[in-house]
Amino acid sequence: MDSKQEKNILLKFKNGKAVENEEEEKILIKYSHTGWVCLGVNMNKMKPEAKLTKRGKWLVQNL
Repeated sequence: MDSKQEKNILLKFKNGKAVENEEEEKILIKYSHTGWVCLGVNMNKMKPEAKLTKRGKWLVQNL
């Protein structure tokens, strides 16, 4: 993990949340390739969402 800012953004999505800006989106996409983050779309609101996976929750808490 590159910075404390990235860790804070990942913790923000621990239980799932809508993606609010491009900075968050870039970090979430980066970590989705590692299996830490699951990306999706809320079809009712047509907004991207993200949630940490079990592995992601464990790893972020222990860093």
